[in-house]
Amino acid sequence: MKRSYFLIGAFFYYLAFINLNMKTRNPFLGGIIAAVMIGFGSWRLYNHFILGQEMPTWRVVLSVAIVVYGLVVAYNALINKNAE
Repeated sequence: MKRSYFLIGAFFYYLAFINLNMKTRNPFLGGIIAAVMIGFGSWRLYNHFILGQEMPTWRVVLSVAIVVYGLVVAYNALINKNAE
C-alpha cells in the first residue's frame, strides 16, 4: 500500500516540479488534459458532497488536487495560446 502512495506522490511531483517549462506543451493537448482532469475531479467531488457517497479523506484531497492542477494546466494552455 505504501508503494501506491509513493507512486501517486511521485507522479504529482513530476507534474508540478519537473515539467516547469509549460510553454513547450501543445495548447490543444493542454486544454484536453485540463478538461479531463477538471471533469474527473469535479465528478468525484459531486458524488461525495451532493450524492452522499462515502469516500475516504485522502480521495477527497486527491480529487481537489486534480481539479486544482487541471485549472493550472488550463491557465497555462490559455496563456500559451495567447502568446502565439
